[in-house]
Amino acid sequence: MEHEADTVVLKFLPCSMTELDMSFNALSGTIQLADLPEKIDNLNLSKNRLSGSLRLDDLPVPMGGVFLGQNAFSGEISLERLPKGLRVLNLSMNKLQGTICLTSLPPVFETMYLNENVFHASLDLTRLPEKLHKIRLHDNRFSGEIDLSYLPAALWDLDAAHNKLVGSLCLTSLPHDLERLALNHNTLHGSLDFTRLPESLEELHLNDNSFAGEIDVSHLPAEMMELDVRNNKLCGTVRTPPGLVCWVDDTESKRLFDGNTDLTVEDP
Repeated sequence: MEHEADTVVLKFLPCSMTELDMSFNALSGTIQLADLPEKIDNLNLSKNRLSGSLRLDDLPVPMGGVFLGQNAFSGEISLERLPKGLRVLNLSMNKLQGTICLTSLPPVFETMYLNENVFHASLDLTRLPEKLHKIRLHDNRFSGEIDLSYLPAALWDLDAAHNKLVGSLCLTSLPHDLERLALNHNTLHGSLDFTRLPESLEELHLNDNSFAGEIDVSHLPAEMMELDVRNNKLCGTVRTPPGLVCWVDDTESKRLFDGNTDLTVEDP
């Protein structure tokens, strides 16, 4: 791979190459995805200093994994014409912006990292691929309401924290195998029904929103280890479930309900 005048040249790579991993380097400049070898199925250029725009439409047909996180890519991207065999896409921690369409992802898609960019507008989570098991959307500027009623059955990790999401949540029809749900630091409101959470759920982060009303924590999943509903508008009386913690400034805490001024907490 050559480097010329602020461009990382990919067009001279061997045409038979199937994998390129140059992560954790100091590469800078732009890249042209159309210049990748036509047989390549795994690209990892994460943790460099690459910049410029990304034309994901130009990815080679066999591509199965794309790892471009922790660079300085910018501009808008399209997810509507990705290679049909793409399983993993990591674009986290860049400067990408614009809107995102999640309704035309490849059917075999499994993992997506779009966190820590500047994406905005609404999120349609109703037509995600059936095999998707992890999607990280946190620390962007997504807004509007979200519908959790049609998440894929394979999903076990959904993180859309630190956005501008609004509206109420239905927590009674989450995927059976869901292990982690993080929607903290948004502007979500309404009541919280914890009576039919998935038995597999280990972490539930809903702190720093505007949820209100009373909550019942007597039917939490046996697998749950972390629960955080701090800094909402919850009321009534609640007894702290034994064994559960939250994290405050990277420190483990049992004060799961702090910041709800009308909520009386009884310690076990």
